Amino acid sequence: MDSILDAAIVNQFIGLLQSRLGIAIKNHQYSELQKTILNTAAQFNIKPVDLLKKMSVCQENDPIFESIIIGVTVGESYFFRDTDQFEFLEHFLIPDIISRKLQLPFSTLRIWSAGCSSGEEIYSIAMLLNECSFYKEKIKVQLIGSDINCDALRRAKEGAYTEWSFRSTPEHYRKKYFTQKENRYYLNETIKNSVQFNYVNINNFTYPSIINGIFALDVILCRNVFIYFDIDRIKRIMKQFSASLCADGCLILGASDPAIFSSNDLERCQYQSTYYFKKAAVTLSAEFNHLKEIPTHASTIKQNLVTEILTAKKTQAPSLINPDFEVHLNQLMNENKFENVLYYINQNNINKLTYEIELIRIRCLANLGFIQLAESHCISLLKTHTLSSEIYYLLGLCQSELKQLDAAEASFRKALFLDQHYIAAQIQLGNLLLRQHNKTEGLRLLKRCLDVLNNLSEDHKVKDYPHMDAGKLQQLLKNELSLYQEVEELNDKT
Repeated sequence: MDSILDAAIVNQFIGLLQSRLGIAIKNHQYSELQKTILNTAAQFNIKPVDLLKKMSVCQENDPIFESIIIGVTVGESYFFRDTDQFEFLEHFLIPDIISRKLQLPFSTLRIWSAGCSSGEEIYSIAMLLNECSFYKEKIKVQLIGSDINCDALRRAKEGAYTEWSFRSTPEHYRKKYFTQKENRYYLNETIKNSVQFNYVNINNFTYPSIINGIFALDVILCRNVFIYFDIDRIKRIMKQFSASLCADGCLILGASDPAIFSSNDLERCQYQSTYYFKKAAVTLSAEFNHLKEIPTHASTIKQNLVTEILTAKKTQAPSLINPDFEVHLNQLMNENKFENVLYYINQNNINKLTYEIELIRIRCLANLGFIQLAESHCISLLKTHTLSSEIYYLLGLCQSELKQLDAAEASFRKALFLDQHYIAAQIQLGNLLLRQHNKTEGLRLLKRCLDVLNNLSEDHKVKDYPHMDAGKLQQLLKNELSLYQEVEELNDKT
């Protein structure tokens, strides 16, 4: 095997990594990439040029592709890394978010660790939150960790660490949340189960979306990830991050990350020595401005919301929908301008919305985090569209977010009864069943989805996955299934 690679071959690898993953190899990383290519070629006993050809067509969870990803991404992480940032989170940001959410009748605290590596960062957040027990009955918590390194995600889901991961950890956290077995420390099951890990390529822009749980976020941590991207890509990702944050939501970058942004929604702020970005509060549509006054009993909430929706103040004269209206709404949806969509709907004095626009409104409300209101719209719309698989699917998403898991399962099953080829509903039901420890049926549904996707062309558009074609969805599903099954095997061994 050659010990020196031709520069033209290396440059083709650089182009491939940038087009597939968004990773921009800097000059100082060139020799490390060269070494990684040679090591991977030797490991799989193929020539570098054949390795390049295989990587051009294989999925990102292929062992060959994974080997290259592991080689070019550092994956360095440990608990409570960057003391200043965690003091900011513990003593200022998290208490501030909790105090605001306690003012609301229903709320969810959502935090996403984008580029979570082996999970130490998001687990550190989970431990911090677990120490604040006073809010738990009133606020639901959703913690998400994501990465493109499947090996790191496997380790994160396993929750087993060595001494090296604790070099900045207060001792009482180690004693309280970990059990030592020989030279490894195993994370408390309560903390481990509080975090959902997913394969997400932040360069693919499959977010914000209620489908993958990345929406209406209070905090995004994306630390030491932008060092891999070029400036233009960072600007686009920052725009997506902004759209994924709720009003007053915060983005925290690493100290070495370039702070580049072009969105007017994000304001650069400082707390002592920590810099962060905060999303400006928006003027909400009149349709959901009244949420702060909603009573807390679920049945009363639904009835009141449905009544308010149906009796909203609109011009009494009948009106026709301008043909350009839906086009403009869809354009705003593609730009993730959900508040603008709702405002535009309200301002157009439409007596009766079309079914399609009602679905758009439900998606907007859900992606903005107004889950109860979105759920109520679904219930209202089902009165006139009782055979709509789309409404049952959206209702299931809302119920799943509200932790009404039995109701969510029933809604997804109704969607599939009405449309047995509804891939998105199958995926959501499969994942829900796995969460409820119904492994047999959950895995059967997800594998059936893979078979269906395998028979579609890679560029086939899949309903309810607007930014993901069949090829990418198949890859994502394979990654998730592989991670789930490998972690289950590890858990069985331990």
